[in-house]
Amino acid sequence: EKSIIYILCPANFATGGPEALHQLGEQLIHLGFNAQMSYVENIHGNLQNPIHENYKKYRVPVADKIVNSQNNFLILPETYTCFLWNRAYNKLNKIVWWLSVTNYLISLEDHFSQHRHKSNFKIKHFFNKYPIPTIKRMRNTKKLFHLAHSYFSVDFLAKNNLKKIGQISDYMS
Repeated sequence: EKSIIYILCPANFATGGPEALHQLGEQLIHLGFNAQMSYVENIHGNLQNPIHENYKKYRVPVADKIVNSQNNFLILPETYTCFLWNRAYNKLNKIVWWLSVTNYLISLEDHFSQHRHKSNFKIKHFFNKYPIPTIKRMRNTKKLFHLAHSYFSVDFLAKNNLKKIGQISDYMS
């Protein structure tokens, strides 16, 4: 009853992923949960006006801040897995919603390319110096759960030995 479910979403960005995240927030509220959107600044929009016009109809409240408590949850899309090891979220129960395995693989390569040029990268990466959201690192993270979106993501989670707690498919607007 006291838990807050935060849904991490790119600010002012309209694609299928952010829409699915807003639909999830709306449905959680409808079911009686305290769900709130937490927007991440990105190249598409800033935090001054984070809700894209297309998603205002879902009326999901915006979180002023994320309360880092073991009673709360953070749902994030697979493209934002870099936030899994953020100290500001270290007490939260985290759930990755695998909306697009392909987008995860693209974002993973982006994370590697940000650090690959640094000296002693291989050694530092081996000792988890960089917050690169690899499958191995996710597999070894406690209080991390996974939701599948499609058969492709169900298969991907199974092949990578990531425990799926459920499957949620969104609906098209």
